[in-house]
Amino acid sequence: PRSSIQFFPTRGNAGGEELDEKQKEEVIPVALAAFHLQPLIECFANVPGGGLNPAVASNAIIPVVENLLLLQATSRSGLAGYLWKKRDLEDHIDHAFLLAKKALFCSDVEKRKFAATLLVALLRVASVASSLHDIRATSTWCPVIDELRGCLRRCITQHQPSVRIEAYSSLVSVLPSSAIAVFGSTQSQDSVSPHPNVSGVTTTPLRSPNERGRAHVSQAGQKAIINIVS
Repeated sequence: PRSSIQFFPTRGNAGGEELDEKQKEEVIPVALAAFHLQPLIECFANVPGGGLNPAVASNAIIPVVENLLLLQATSRSGLAGYLWKKRDLEDHIDHAFLLAKKALFCSDVEKRKFAATLLVALLRVASVASSLHDIRATSTWCPVIDELRGCLRRCITQHQPSVRIEAYSSLVSVLPSSAIAVFGSTQSQDSVSPHPNVSGVTTTPLRSPNERGRAHVSQAGQKAIINIVS
């Protein structure tokens, strides 16, 4: 319960009094990110061995981990400084990336699809983190993004068609709504007027992103995501 959460004193609140409601709304998700990310990421280790259903991991756990990682990526100052170290975000992404690569070596298609979904989620977080106007952010995240893109590229070129579809679908789902609107209108025109030399062409609808429940991403972060996906 909220009443049981211990808050850190802030300037003007040195006596240890509780924060107001607005400050509580800010610090509660940040505290969740600090204390629950590691065990949630550890759950992914059960996917290759069969202890965790890949579909459950993809649909229920990856979105939560992605949102909490985004909170760490965008909350580096103020109250967040009390709750994690500077390298915690990098360590979490490195760990999740390792588990995704292990799942890619599985022969089971569903486990590979889970790995592709996780790679795209990590790529989204890393791109947002790299969009911060900070020299350290650029030097830290560019190599990570390159590794994630290289691994995802292998998913798209070397794995089964269903894994490729999952990778492409996940990439589309992380795009901001504005980009989806542009691509969607273009696709609608193409589906109504297919190429005259190809009969019976059908277009698979793009999977729209689920904006509900997603962490807020700044305009700079959205541009970085679009650049990475494109």
